Amino acid sequence: MGERDPATPYPTIRLLDNDWKMAIEGRALNVVKVDGVDVCQCTGIEDGFITAFSMHFVFNIAYPLHLKNTLTFLQRHIVSIVEEGEKPLPVTVLCVINLLC
Repeated sequence: MGERDPATPYPTIRLLDNDWKMAIEGRALNVVKVDGVDVCQCTGIEDGFITAFSMHFVFNIAYPLHLKNTLTFLQRHIVSIVEEGEKPLPVTVLCVINLLC
């Protein structure tokens, strides 16, 4: 919702409306940008998140270091994408995941 685009090569979601209430209700227009280029316009914030997450795979972009653990967790356990050669999760993390399901 800022006035400028962030200077980042990673996928970002930019709300086109300044009304937070519409964003929370899920009806906010937004645009997904990759390296400052508009890739897709979405009608709901959840569509924006799904599109931004997918852009990492479409354009083969590595996760930012500060979000790597979170995005890897979402990748493995929400969308069930496991890459070859990945180390298994620690037992304590698996126990927490089982409690959430």
